[in-house]
Amino acid sequence: MSSKLVKKLLQQTCANLGEDQETSHREKIKFSKPSLSTSDAPTLTKEEALQRHVQSILRFDALANKYSSKTAQNSFTRHSSLMKTKDKIKKQVAKAKSNTGNSRSSCSAFTNLPKEKTFNKKLEKRRREEAYFEDVAKMLKKVKKKSKRC
Repeated sequence: MSSKLVKKLLQQTCANLGEDQETSHREKIKFSKPSLSTSDAPTLTKEEALQRHVQSILRFDALANKYSSKTAQNSFTRHSSLMKTKDKIKKQVAKAKSNTGNSRSSCSAFTNLPKEKTFNKKLEKRRREEAYFEDVAKMLKKVKKKSKRC
């Protein structure tokens, strides 16, 4: 956690700590049965309670950092960099379209753009055949399993 958040949290807990202890103590007296020995219960000072609260927050933060996956962080950075490059290309394309004219510079601007894939009939035919043969193989496996059972 950032130091600003910790400081803010400490200030909030210090302000509310005195009020919370008084109200919680009153509620305990009202709703709880009287204990046999009240002197055995440990008493917490404001500083100890505050220290325990800070320690619990730090433990929670450490666990959050420990169990956050590196792959998620890497994925986020990869996607953000891809988005940045796409935005950059879009801006360049928009700028190139606005500068179109009958000049040499406008022609060279379009040649520098990355090539986009187009539809390829041969690749699509091959994909369809592979899908068909995969379906046939699955059906043959099912028939083979049924014949073994009987």
